[in-house]
Amino acid sequence: MEKKDFWYYVHGKSSKELRDPKKLVWNVIIEDWNGREMIVHNIFDHFSLMNDLISIKKEVKKQFDKEDMTLQDSAEAFKFFEEKVSRVLGYHYFGKSEWEFIATSWPPYVESEEIDRLVQEREQQLQKWDRFYRTDVCLSIGTKMDVYAQIRMNWPQFIDYLWANFDLIKKPRG
Repeated sequence: MEKKDFWYYVHGKSSKELRDPKKLVWNVIIEDWNGREMIVHNIFDHFSLMNDLISIKKEVKKQFDKEDMTLQDSAEAFKFFEEKVSRVLGYHYFGKSEWEFIATSWPPYVESEEIDRLVQEREQQLQKWDRFYRTDVCLSIGTKMDVYAQIRMNWPQFIDYLWANFDLIKKPRG
């Protein structure tokens, strides 16, 4: 993925370009550990997640696709779908460090006690290892966010989007 500022996803494209009728898109923010930067990630690019969604789609069709009623009109089918999708998303994205980052205030800051702790930790590492690479910082304001939390913040919109685009749940081409 080429590097793009987050604003690109809001202002860089026309609304028509953002709505590809052939592909599911739900963007979240994650850390690219190799690139050491924050990036935008489409959750539907996750291969295992898509395989699980395809399995859920098959289950829903098997249980609820009847001749006398369309699938989209079945509240029972929607509830079943919603519960299964929530479990699968939790399995893939909840509480896993590779999908987490810290959301903090702007600008981020540390208290004076934390600076003292950091200086002491640096000195200890220099004495022990003869070098200092990096260490964790305890921010005064910060909360750990994972992909699952980002999705759950907009759950009604997300599950409605996925249900409305039920036919787009399929293996990607190429």
